[in-house]
Amino acid sequence: DFSMHYSMVDVACRGADPRRLGATLSLDRYGPPADARVTFLDNHDLPRIAHICGAEGGEPEARARVDAALLLLFAIRGTPCLTWGTEALVGGGEEPANRPDLPWSNVGVRGPAVRMLQDLRARHPALFAGDSQVVDASSAGLRVVRRAGEDVAVIDVKSVGTDEDWNPSAV
Repeated sequence: DFSMHYSMVDVACRGADPRRLGATLSLDRYGPPADARVTFLDNHDLPRIAHICGAEGGEPEARARVDAALLLLFAIRGTPCLTWGTEALVGGGEEPANRPDLPWSNVGVRGPAVRMLQDLRARHPALFAGDSQVVDASSAGLRVVRRAGEDVAVIDVKSVGTDEDWNPSAV
């Protein structure tokens, strides 16, 4: 799902307007069912998410952007796909730099966070099978509600670096 890839990466790593993610979700009605879409942050043909977010040097703000991207990957509709090394903050821009050897000593860097997100998604049907609805969108933030039966998940995406206050509508 390249359209979702670019939306998540642009919003989480590049500070794009969060409505970009909402616009991508609004186009879902024209494509395959949500559970048939594979969402991803990077792959063997694209720059790695650590590179895009600027986390190759280990800066805390850049790692936080990677964490935000990972959270989106596991919270948003579709089936999340991780490329080897994402959990180790493997970097690299264009090919072949995006295909380095796996630094085994770094595998635990984001591994626990990824496991926590996998467990959270597995426990909540709204996250792995829920319908998505954008209920609030502005340049300051986006609120997506996912529902599956009685299970409800609310995903709030706040814009970084905006002076605009964001007071999302109640769910």
